[in-house]
Amino acid sequence: MEKKEGARAPSRGESKRRRVARLLSRAAGHLARGNHRYAARALYQAVDEDPHNPEIRRQLAEVLLDSCEDWMVGGALGREWTEQRMAAVIDPLRPLLKGGSDPASLKLLGRIYSRFRRYDEAAEALHRAIAAATGDAEAHELLGRVYLQLGKLGLAGEHFRRAVSIQPRNAPAMVGAALVEIGRASC
Repeated sequence: MEKKEGARAPSRGESKRRRVARLLSRAAGHLARGNHRYAARALYQAVDEDPHNPEIRRQLAEVLLDSCEDWMVGGALGREWTEQRMAAVIDPLRPLLKGGSDPASLKLLGRIYSRFRRYDEAAEALHRAIAAATGDAEAHELLGRVYLQLGKLGLAGEHFRRAVSIQPRNAPAMVGAALVEIGRASC
């Protein structure tokens, strides 16, 4: 049997925590080199080792979402294939979304839907995230961006302003609020 380079069989005495830490370290190394595919592989293995760790599942979904950038640029892919890819990105989050009140997972779900241009679903997920954590500036800023994409300038401005009131140095929210004002002035 041939051993793959870099692969290491877990020793009998190695604890689950150490194996997970090793896999997370491997994933971070792959990400540093821009290799999302191998990072995702290491994170899938980490999820297999510790399936109830929400942070590993969110990290895996983030890596899968970031890996979508390459093929989404052209936009020439079929709708069915895009739907399958979105489902694959959301899949690691499904156990975390069952309760419906994990704000970090709901925010990530909103980002995923937004990236796939499913803005109504993104708005719904982000509203749920805000309901779970009202003082989350990032969730308000993301929801402002979604409403901006939907052309709902009033709601976009409201959420950008809330984000800035919660976190005064939130540059993306300040830019979003300025864009809303420019959009209103040109109408």
